[in-house]
Amino acid sequence: MASARPYHDFQHPKKAAFLAAYREGNSIKAATAIAGVDRTAVYKWLEADAHFAVAFGLAKQDAVEAFEQEARRRAIDGVKKVRGVYHEGVIVGYQEETEYSDTLLIFMLKGMAPEKYRERQDISLAGAKGLKIVIEDTASADVAG
Repeated sequence: MASARPYHDFQHPKKAAFLAAYREGNSIKAATAIAGVDRTAVYKWLEADAHFAVAFGLAKQDAVEAFEQEARRRAIDGVKKVRGVYHEGVIVGYQEETEYSDTLLIFMLKGMAPEKYRERQDISLAGAKGLKIVIEDTASADVAG
C-alpha cells in the first residue's frame, strides 16, 4: 500500500484514525468503532469535506488492492494447512498440505478480463420471415468491470 496517501494530514484525529482503520480493510462499521466515532459522522464528513471524501476513496482503493493481493496469494501460492493423520481414531502424526483456491483465481480472471471470462448467456430467436433477434447478457460484464 502506498504511504504517500493523505490519511494523516487531517487536523481532526478521528478522521485520520477512521481512514487508517478503513484503509486496512475494515468495514465502515468496524473502522468507526476502532476510531471511536459514530458512523453517521463519517457520512457527514463525506458530504461536507471534499478532502476527506478524496482520502476516503483512496483508502478504499488501497483496501481493495490489499484484498486483491491476498486473493492472488491464496489462489497462486496457496495456503499451508496442517492436518492430523488418524489411524483407528487415534492421531498418529501430522501432514502439511498446500491448498489453492480455484474460485479466487476465477473471480480474479473475471474481474481483470471480463470480456473474456464473464458469464455468457446468448439467446437467439428466429422469426417466421427470417428475422433473427440476439439477446446478450452484458450485466455481468458491467458488474465485474
